[in-house]
Amino acid sequence: MIYIVLGLLSTISIVDIKRLYIPDSLLIALALLALINGGDWGAMFLSAVVLGGLGVLLRQAYVVKDKLPALGLGDCKMLFVCGLWLQPTMIPAFLIITGLCGVITAIIWYYLGYGDRFPFAPSISLALLRCIFVSEIT
Repeated sequence: MIYIVLGLLSTISIVDIKRLYIPDSLLIALALLALINGGDWGAMFLSAVVLGGLGVLLRQAYVVKDKLPALGLGDCKMLFVCGLWLQPTMIPAFLIITGLCGVITAIIWYYLGYGDRFPFAPSISLALLRCIFVSEIT
């Protein structure tokens, strides 16, 4: 199962790097795998709503402030799907790793001359993989 997840996250990241777009079909596949993997359905739903809601709030806050969204809708949807994989106790670690990876990606993207908009899915993917591996080990 983890190899399929790794493949999906890699594909999502590559598509986002090339097109700055996250296909819904890949997110649906990742969500279905989370549901098949099972677990505490209440915790899955709570994490998904918290992460998805946080993504939408961040998006809207920047729209109000800068008139441009900081996160794309694909990023918000991906955060929701990631919540299906995470226990609520993993959310802080997930957000910290996602943020750190995002800052590094943004700096590299900017200095390579690609502009201000950068792909966020690779950062989200790395954070999710780290959290999945830690939860598998413990």
